[in-house]
This record gives sequence, C-alpha cells and structure tokens, in this order.
Amino acid sequence: MKRFFAGFEKKAIVGTAFGAGVGAGGAYATAKKEMEVSKLREATIEKSPSLSAFIKKLQPGDIIYSGIKGTIMPSDSAGKKFGFMAIPLVSGDLKYHSMVYTGKGKVVDAARRRDLGPGNKTPDIAEIPLQRKLRNVGKKDYTLTAYRPIGADREDKNNAVERAKSLIGARYPSDLEMAGKALKVLIGVPGRKESISKDERLVCQDTAIKAYPDKFKKRHLTVSEMQYNQNFTPVARAGEYSYSPEAQLLAQNAYPLLKGLRAGLKGAALGAVADVTGKAIKNRNK
Repeated sequence: MKRFFAGFEKKAIVGTAFGAGVGAGGAYATAKKEMEVSKLREATIEKSPSLSAFIKKLQPGDIIYSGIKGTIMPSDSAGKKFGFMAIPLVSGDLKYHSMVYTGKGKVVDAARRRDLGPGNKTPDIAEIPLQRKLRNVGKKDYTLTAYRPIGADREDKNNAVERAKSLIGARYPSDLEMAGKALKVLIGVPGRKESISKDERLVCQDTAIKAYPDKFKKRHLTVSEMQYNQNFTPVARAGEYSYSPEAQLLAQNAYPLLKGLRAGLKGAALGAVADVTGKAIKNRNK
C-alpha cells in the first residue's frame, strides 16, 4: 500500500489542479454562452401588459419561472426565513421559482403554506389560480416567463400536466431538509428524477422535472439552469420587477462561477484518480 501511494502527494496536486482548471474553465465559458442565448431568446417575446393577458398566451404544460420582490412568492414564507433574495445571485437570474401551468389560469405550485397559519387548508404542493398567487402583487414587483417544450404535442403536454398533478398534496421540505437540497444543487448532485413522488418533501423545481423527466438532465437544478435548457423555448413574459444594476451584475457572474465550481470539483476528482492510477501502473512495472 505504501508503494502504491509513493510519490502521489506531489503529483496529485498537479493532476488535480490541472483537471479542476480545465473543467472549470470550460463550464464557465459554456454557462456564459447559455445566459447570452437565453437573454436573446427572451428578448424576442413581447411583454404582456397584465397578468390576465399573460395567462391568455399560455398552454397546459408550459413551465412558468418567476421572481418577486422581497421573497420567493407571497405564499412562501420560507423565503423570509432563509433570506432567499440570495438565490438569484447564486442561480444567475431574477426568476427563481417554477410552476407548471395546468390550464384555465391554474398552476401546480410548491410553497411552504403551513406557515401562513392554522386556518390555511391548502397543501404545500397544490393546484391554485395564478391570479390568486399574485393577488397582492403589482406588476412592478414581479417578473414571469413561460417556457414551452419544443417538439411536444398536445398529448405529451397533457401527460406532463397529469404527472405534475400527481404531486398535489405533498409537503415542502423542513429547514434542515431544504439546506440539504440546496447543498445538492450547489455541488451538482444529479439525484434520481424517477424518485420524485408525493411521498417525499418537494420543492418547486421538482414539479417541473416531474412533468418533463426526459427534458431535464438531472434533478437538482437551479431554476436558471432549467430556463437555459435547449428543450424549451420562451413563449410569454410579464412583470417589470428587476434588481439594482449592482445585484444584476453579481447575478450574471455568479451562475457561470457556480457551473465552473461544479466542473472544477469533478475535474479535480478525475485528475486525482488519473494520478493514483498512473502511479500504480508505474509502480507495478518496476
């Protein structure tokens, strides 16, 4: 065993650093390009003058990405607990909540509703009117973009809606569980998409990934990564909310850095494995 690792300490640093650098650099450049393409695509969609006009442009199965001033959404007090204003600075976008449009103005939505008080009867994962979701919010305080799956026919989208609806009644994560999910997103743990069911604690991304498991590469994704997915195209947007220029600048650079960090960790691991393997082969040949 001692011979196996002989000299590894020095070489491992070189291989690990090289692997991390190559992985991080490539992922950073790719993420930057994804963001630029996404902005150009979204810019081609005319903003709806009102929430009702936005809803008229939707079809069942559309994925709605949203952000709102002050917290994730009005019915999600978890945002206030965690200070989730930081999320767009990590994910690289002003929209950091996702919902699945089911038709007739309704969405499958995930939020920690039990914090609203003992009189609240709506489950955490529920089908609710989008108008009710934003009932106390003016268009200057929210931003919405709807994305539609490319190549999906009516049957595909109806099936997606049914899959999303199958999660109704599930619970939102506790504080500790939410921290665990956030860590998985941060380091890029793939997760098991097929395990998404109403028997576990679910966040907003889970509803969209459940709806389209074949169109999302993995389970633990930021909302921005979901928007940049080339399997979807923007079809409608509304709202006028935006952060300060300083916050937007930070957001635009944080997402590529996050992607670079993940790729760097993977590259470092591969570099270390290559060093160990190479050293083992040399030692055996001596």
